[in-house]
Amino acid sequence: MKIITPSESAELADSIYSFSKALNENKFQTGKANLKTALSGLNKDERLFILNPLMKRGFKPIESFSAITGYGRGTSATFGCIAEGFDSKVENYKGETLIAIKGTASRQDAATDLQTLPTNFNGHMTHRGFVQTFRSFEHHIDRYLDWHSPSKIHLVGHSLGGALATLTAYHIAKRDSAKTCQIKLYTFGAPRVGFTSFNQEVDKLIGKQNIYRVYHDADLVSMVPMFPFLHVYSSDFADGYHLNWITGRISVMAHFMNNYISTVRGMEWGNLKGSISDLDTVKFLEGGISTGVLAGALGVAMYSAPVLTMIAFALQYILKRTHKLGIGRQLPSYATTLDAVAWLLYQGAMALKEISVWVQRLLNKILSVVGWQPFPGQSLTVVFIRWVLGLLSSFVSRMARQALEASQMQMQIALPMPRTMWQAPDGHPTPNGLRPRQNAYRIPGPNTRLGGTRGPLAL
Repeated sequence: MKIITPSESAELADSIYSFSKALNENKFQTGKANLKTALSGLNKDERLFILNPLMKRGFKPIESFSAITGYGRGTSATFGCIAEGFDSKVENYKGETLIAIKGTASRQDAATDLQTLPTNFNGHMTHRGFVQTFRSFEHHIDRYLDWHSPSKIHLVGHSLGGALATLTAYHIAKRDSAKTCQIKLYTFGAPRVGFTSFNQEVDKLIGKQNIYRVYHDADLVSMVPMFPFLHVYSSDFADGYHLNWITGRISVMAHFMNNYISTVRGMEWGNLKGSISDLDTVKFLEGGISTGVLAGALGVAMYSAPVLTMIAFALQYILKRTHKLGIGRQLPSYATTLDAVAWLLYQGAMALKEISVWVQRLLNKILSVVGWQPFPGQSLTVVFIRWVLGLLSSFVSRMARQALEASQMQMQIALPMPRTMWQAPDGHPTPNGLRPRQNAYRIPGPNTRLGGTRGPLAL
């Protein structure tokens, strides 16, 4: 079964940054005219600059779409593109579609990342900021599918783009009730999107075998929002494709797309590492060194990326064991997530001696990673557990914010464009008297194969 390689998917996820930057810097609102009209105002070099990164990998962009990010009414900007596959010298993607979505590249995008309160999305609790942005371009995805029936849809995205690609994949799979189109999802450094029920439905609709989630263990963006948000299941490994960062320590640079490209260059999916097993987690909690993917990397605790990764898995593992004991929540409605987690850890520690030892060791590991001295003689109380979890939450959130800000600055300075820029023609005239919908997609008539009921796109 044909899939896009790690290197190709990383480069496709990266190419959308320059594609969207080119349109945004010219303040060309593609919502008012189709991409063909936009490109007609460019010289040859400018068109090649925009199209080549995608076309050399077998996909020709046929349309771009805007999304709204930020607080309040937000700000609209070109955020992604839809590209059709063709039979290139490298690979034949004819009949297939690529949807590429860019990640955080502005303050407005970062503001969307930080809107972490959960909201209801088709009956599932999901990240409020991601859902709001997805809703702003959802209609464009629907209108494309109303007129097209690709055999396979590849969705790629980095950072915020990975979260939005996840929601887009879920939306497409849900409307394709007849299962006529296969969906492949490739994400890099993506944050968590929803709670357990959302992940379970994504697995049911798409299948974990079609999801390729890649992350550096030093990339804090991939660790937020914290519990009860969880990552969707992934192809070969439930926790995704785990990449060890070169220094072994937490770094904002681990989130940069160019560093993901460097890490996976020339590799196949079968060469990438996974998986952190329950056995690895138990060994970590019992004080031993994991013999799995983190072997030899757990020497330094403070700011250690492998240790922080294991802390995240250990916390989930203990909560899972506590849940099996039948301990339910008895907290008031105004209790925070950290209050609930602290209470569950305390109840588990009181119910089972083994869990008590694990919780004590986990708390000491957390203190070491965030730069505090452990308290070996400290008795376990809900207040103490809540305080340590608060330190961890603040540390991860702060570092993730720094990574997003650094990534945003890098994108603003690292993507040069030709000096000569175009001006969109007044009124965006339509050539030959044809409607923009037909110019953009060429195929007349609605598509019913993927559940479409809407009319043609009138840009």
